Amino acid sequence: MLHTVPRIDDPESMFGYTRSGTSQDYILLGPPSPIRGPTFEKYGDSCVGAYVVRVMSQEDIPYGPVCLAIWPDSELFGQGSPACAVIEMGQLISKNDSALKKTWVRLGVSLYLKDEEVEPIMEGDAETLREVLRDGRGVPDGDSYVPSVTVEKFNKEYGTEYDGEPEFCL
Repeated sequence: MLHTVPRIDDPESMFGYTRSGTSQDYILLGPPSPIRGPTFEKYGDSCVGAYVVRVMSQEDIPYGPVCLAIWPDSELFGQGSPACAVIEMGQLISKNDSALKKTWVRLGVSLYLKDEEVEPIMEGDAETLREVLRDGRGVPDGDSYVPSVTVEKFNKEYGTEYDGEPEFCL
C-alpha cells in the first residue's frame, strides 16, 4: 500500500502556477524527520520533512522530481494532515542568495511527451511545457550556449570581462 501525502487544496498559490487536471498524490521516500534552518523557519520551530515524489493515481507509478514535504510538527503528519508545503528540491536554493550570480543559457532539451501533449507543445502552449518540465520529462542533451548579448549583460552587472559565446554539447 502506498503512503501518500494528502491532497494540497491550493497548488496555485503554493507553487505559483495554475495546474489543470486531477489532484496529485505523493509517495513517501522515507519517514519524516526534524528540519531546521532559515529556509524552514516560516513552518515553525518543530517542523518535520519527508522526501516525496509524485505518483500517478491510477497506475501507482512514481515519477517526477524529488520534493520535500513539510508539516508544522510530527503529530500533524501522524494524523494524516496535508503537508503545509511541498517544495521541489531544486527550488530550495534561494534566488535571492547574494553568493549566486544569475545568467541565462539557451539550453537544448529533449522532451518526453504523452500523446495528448504533442499538439499543445507544437502549438506553443507554455503551460503544457511547464508541466512536462515540472514532471522531470525534459532532459538537457543538446546544443546549448550563452548568447554573447547575455555575456555582455553579465559583465556589466557583475563587473567581469568574459568574452565570446560559450557553447556546450550536452
